[in-house]
Amino acid sequence: MHEWEQYRDRYTQRVGTFEAYVEVWQRNRTAQQRFGGWSIFSRCASAEPAMQREQPERVALAEEVMRSEGYTIGPSTARGARTWVRRRSSNPG
Repeated sequence: MHEWEQYRDRYTQRVGTFEAYVEVWQRNRTAQQRFGGWSIFSRCASAEPAMQREQPERVALAEEVMRSEGYTIGPSTARGARTWVRRRSSNPG
């Protein structure tokens, strides 16, 4: 079982965001090398309040990694949780 599977049930309102974190984690060497684990990466990319307070530079890095992989911050959930959505291509066709 992959490290992230234990957290899947926490993302029932953000399934696409969970899948984005998994995809980016598996593909992006910077994420793997700089965060030490999927959980910390996802917490930073989600901009959890504790991470914003304690590790703002890592939150910024996680945001940069997500954007570099084609994602943009989407609308927040009803409870205020961050979502990430695939950025649309500006190229027609």
